[in-house]
Amino acid sequence: MFRGANKVTLDAKGRMAMPARYRDTLVERSEGRLVATVDRADRCLLIYPLPDWEEIERKLMRLPTLNPQARRLQRLMVGHATDLELDSHGRVLVPPKLREYAGLTRQAMLIGQGSRFELWDEQHWNERREAWLQAGEETGELLAQHTPVLPDEVLAGLAVRADGRYCDATFGRGGHTAAILGALGTGGRVVAIDRDPDAIRAGQEQFAGEPRLTLVRGSFGQLEERVRAAGLEGELQGVLMDLGVSSPQLDEAGRGFSFMQDGPLDMRMDNEAGQSAAQWLARAGERDIVAVLRTLGEERFSGRIARAIVTARAIQPIERTGQLAAIVAAAVPTREPGKHPATRTFQAIRIHVNGELDALEAALPQAVRLLAPGGRLCVISFHSLEDRIVKRFMRREEQGDPVYAGLPEIPPHARPRLRRVGRAIDASDAEVARNPRARSAVLRVAEKLAA
Repeated sequence: MFRGANKVTLDAKGRMAMPARYRDTLVERSEGRLVATVDRADRCLLIYPLPDWEEIERKLMRLPTLNPQARRLQRLMVGHATDLELDSHGRVLVPPKLREYAGLTRQAMLIGQGSRFELWDEQHWNERREAWLQAGEETGELLAQHTPVLPDEVLAGLAVRADGRYCDATFGRGGHTAAILGALGTGGRVVAIDRDPDAIRAGQEQFAGEPRLTLVRGSFGQLEERVRAAGLEGELQGVLMDLGVSSPQLDEAGRGFSFMQDGPLDMRMDNEAGQSAAQWLARAGERDIVAVLRTLGEERFSGRIARAIVTARAIQPIERTGQLAAIVAAAVPTREPGKHPATRTFQAIRIHVNGELDALEAALPQAVRLLAPGGRLCVISFHSLEDRIVKRFMRREEQGDPVYAGLPEIPPHARPRLRRVGRAIDASDAEVARNPRARSAVLRVAEKLAA
């Protein structure tokens, strides 16, 4: 795990001395062999130990070749990839073309980023760092907004077949969909569903010209209806659900999901339907607010917070995320280490406004009905409420109807329908370093049994 910001110097030949604290790890992981390439978003270089780069390269080459953005990314990163090697003095030679791309002069910054490094011109780094700090991007979430969690584990869990038919029930910004498409052949098919109109619009642009993908707007709580409406007849080889709010929704202040940025208090995943969080808070009784915060946020100060909300709204309407966050922060007597005091309140109201747990309860049995025997159900949860529902559902479907337990003949409707595949999977330390959103992700996989 590479961490920290390091001032480094490039000599006249373009050689950079790798900081001593990294050298032993680099020798152990890759025998000192590295790969450098360019970052498409920032004018800097990315440097990977060889085994880590080979994993990235495999992912890049699995991206759908009919997607123009994917082709550009492949050309940029793979086309500029250059082998480097630590010499006997712990130095690497940065080629002239890469130095020119990143505008590297004598003074540079080497930034540890978990499994890789970024190499910046020092002046450029200082300018960008100041801009990020002023914009509030130091949380790290924005850096991962289009990165799917557990992508390799999902592909393994789905056991993707080249000619398979799959449903990504929670499209988001298409990271998992892109990974599935990359593993499919020309005969494969994916239906991707999302209730967020912004997600559908972004997906239509991102995957324009991709004939194997059908995008459908709607809730995954109506999974069967949406899949059939997309024209996908027959049974599926896999269904994926990546639960909760997406990073772009959190990052855009206007969507009202985040207590870190002030914006309208909306929180609807489909912002063209239903009541907003502000509308619900304006009408809900104190007892209802307590119940939602306690049940869906597991908030131990639910009573204090509810009273504070009711008192505040009597003075003026609560219509901004900043208002609600400040009310909660003033109401709670203590804070959980590393958590904003409004974390559980925002989670609870979001889940309630969007009916997330009800949709999950409805979607799971529909997914099983859609699957062919041997088909896989993969579900990624981000908090205990979701994971508990998924875990209990898979366990119940694995056991069958207990009323018939021990009988010699069990009717088909009462037999087990699933078998769990392995244990729950968490993100590795390396993935969390690359993508902070993955830190609370839990993946569970089950396979449909023959009738």
